[in-house]
Amino acid sequence: AYPDLGPVLDEEEEEEEGGPAEVVFVLDRSGSMCGTRIQAAKETLRLCLASLPESSSFNVVSFGSDFRGLFGEEAPDVASLHRGRGREGALGSRRPRSVPFTDASKDAAANFLEGVAADMGGTEVLGPLRAVAA
Repeated sequence: AYPDLGPVLDEEEEEEEGGPAEVVFVLDRSGSMCGTRIQAAKETLRLCLASLPESSSFNVVSFGSDFRGLFGEEAPDVASLHRGRGREGALGSRRPRSVPFTDASKDAAANFLEGVAADMGGTEVLGPLRAVAA
């Protein structure tokens, strides 16, 4: 059994704070995440995505020696990811931008997670954190 690591996003609280939530998941895909670690991270991310309010926007930024966002200016469109392209987890953007949480974007994230592996080399976290904060 896994502990409940999903975000607790109260929709009433969300309205009080002035609008929908933006959630960016930063996923460590460095070599040190091999084996059960990457599987646990993927399962946790699936649980978190399942608990997002419909009014949210989100993105998944993977990192290792480099980083890329699932959605962004250079990323494939949501519809092509929804159709199953990009399952290898190698597509993405160096300029990540969150997208609305819709059935298509949720399916795109699920397709992406199918191909995620601990295959991105070292552990350089500063670049993705700067990109997320920009």
